[in-house]
Amino acid sequence: MGFFDLNIPYPETTTKSEKSTIENNRIKLAVKAMELGYTGIAYNRTMKGIMSDNNRCSISPLSLSSLLNVVPFLSSSAKLHRELLGVPSSTPFRQYTRLTVCVENHLQANALNAGNPILKTYDLVAVKPLNQTVFDIACERMAVDIISIDFSAKLPFRLKQAMVKMAIQRGVVFEVSYSGLISNVQLRRQLISNAKLLIDWTRGRDIVFSSAAPSVNELRGPCDVSNLLLLFGLSKEEAKAAISKNCRVLLSNALRRKQFHKEAIRVEVLSLNVASHSKEARHQELLKWDPISSGKGDILLDDMENSGPTSCKASKTIKAIDFDSVLDSLPSQGCQLKDFLPANDAFSIFSTNKVNFVSVAKNVNQSTPVPNTLTEQPNRPDICPEQDGRSSLE
Repeated sequence: MGFFDLNIPYPETTTKSEKSTIENNRIKLAVKAMELGYTGIAYNRTMKGIMSDNNRCSISPLSLSSLLNVVPFLSSSAKLHRELLGVPSSTPFRQYTRLTVCVENHLQANALNAGNPILKTYDLVAVKPLNQTVFDIACERMAVDIISIDFSAKLPFRLKQAMVKMAIQRGVVFEVSYSGLISNVQLRRQLISNAKLLIDWTRGRDIVFSSAAPSVNELRGPCDVSNLLLLFGLSKEEAKAAISKNCRVLLSNALRRKQFHKEAIRVEVLSLNVASHSKEARHQELLKWDPISSGKGDILLDDMENSGPTSCKASKTIKAIDFDSVLDSLPSQGCQLKDFLPANDAFSIFSTNKVNFVSVAKNVNQSTPVPNTLTEQPNRPDICPEQDGRSSLE
């Protein structure tokens, strides 16, 4: 069971400089989420007003090279946190796309239907109601996966238990963002008091928590988020399910509606190689089908290790020094200075200095006696010799 953060903001850009800054921030958020042990994130694009063709999904998943450029040893830190969380290292890191529509009238609400081709370009579709009428319509019939509510501000509508139950019966999930719990004390109190009623009605089920973090400073790990959710009165199991099990069920239902005809039939174009396979091989291939894979943007940790820095790969192929072979290659009479210098250099050194090493060694042996014991000190020259047997002060 993996952990998910289904609300990583993807702001709109107007200039190239803003686009570069936002893209760098998105890469840092994805790297941080992977380091903390998350197995999936969703890039959330928020829009207001009338929907048009310009609102089609243009969010491309991040490549493996872009993540490794920020942290070359990303796979090792991700594996460490996954081991602590009990998540298998073979689980891929998935990237999803999401559209959140802020709705305030009937015209905008009617655009959120199952036949809208723009909505099908996203993996997840969420609605943010701005008044009571839109909230009721969202719970009754809107073709959305998530109803996102900003509990850190004053609610523009009143929560009704009947409407909440109707949305849950349709498979719609409610979302609460925890970034307000980190910002300041006042928002924390307001968020907890407003969301407490919804959590009591849902009993911790059919509700997901996400970060909506604009930067890496607001992003927290799965264990920290679970501890924060205890403030809402959830148990440890319910808090963990709000960022793992509930998210997985949400993704499975959303992708099934997107990829299957009437949520039952899936049509795929088979290549010639696949068509020639036996029924048993095709059956095994279907058993390996992943219900929460969007089909693009999946990154395996093993691929990250294989695509690591070249220095790491080179260091693994370096052989240790074989000292035995080095000693065997040395001459039996030992090494001399001329063995380590070129012939011309060795000849020039001895010819220019013209030192008789044999005579020097004899003089040293004759003038410097060797002490017999450790306490005996060799003769040393007197540093301050007396001048004519009298002190220098006289």
